[in-house]
Amino acid sequence: MNQDKNGYNSWIKLVLMMSIFGYVTVNFATFALLLFPVWFMMDSINHGIFHGSSAMVATCALLMYTTSSQVAIFILLLFLPVVIIFHYLVHAQKSYRTTLVVLALVFMLSFLSLFASTFDIGSIMLSKPDTLNEIGSSLMSEEMTRLEIKQINDSLNNSWNTIITIFPSLIIIVSLVFAYMNYTIVGRFLISYGVLISQPPFFYKFKLPSSIVMGTIISFLSISILKNQLEELYGVIMLNLAVLFGFLYLVQGFSVLNYATIRIGVNSVVRVLLYIVVLTMVSFYPILVSIGFVDSVFNFRKVS
Repeated sequence: MNQDKNGYNSWIKLVLMMSIFGYVTVNFATFALLLFPVWFMMDSINHGIFHGSSAMVATCALLMYTTSSQVAIFILLLFLPVVIIFHYLVHAQKSYRTTLVVLALVFMLSFLSLFASTFDIGSIMLSKPDTLNEIGSSLMSEEMTRLEIKQINDSLNNSWNTIITIFPSLIIIVSLVFAYMNYTIVGRFLISYGVLISQPPFFYKFKLPSSIVMGTIISFLSISILKNQLEELYGVIMLNLAVLFGFLYLVQGFSVLNYATIRIGVNSVVRVLLYIVVLTMVSFYPILVSIGFVDSVFNFRKVS
């Protein structure tokens, strides 16, 4: 009886807490919404899949009144599949890499399905000139010269075209980051509750699969061979591959930096300041990508 009561109380607390979290993130910190599933994933392991998934449904029902029905349904359909599949992957004792990839795929498919059914892609593309014209009109009122306005419009136009071009790789990257963040946070929290599950290692031990280098070479070679057949798509695919693999090696390079600073005993405050400088200065990115690529071949951390 007491166990049922405790389970009910924890369910109520979870729903109320996540209703507040959902409201705040939707209105003031949208990006933090990516962490919305964490507590439901954790709850599904501690109290069962029905307990965790029903709490998410109840939370989204409350969000219908505090935000909007469209937003609440979007959140539910985006994250509920992740909670369900995570529960079964953990109980099936799948490896952390399998769990990570599957979570990323489920999130990506859910997002793309909702995005395609919610937004008219054609109208988004067509809205670009109107948006740029509005920006141009607002700049006219700032008494800028026509040349300056043209330069800004050209820059905005190029930025828009680049975002549209690399959209596929951006979706994959966001999905991987989402899966890694949620999976890692859940795993660390569960340890504090005395529950141990297969989970990603600490970031300073992060390492891409050993086959990543061969996969990179084969991917670029295959697209190069099909260059004539792909025609205009060739440049788009190559750019997306460069962005995706570049990001993966960037993360591994940053992990090597994290490992090195810990290994030589750099003060934690200095480490944080160093990481902020490195991440905010794009000029460091090629160096980190190179370190990540070389580490994938030679494994600096194993050598040390």
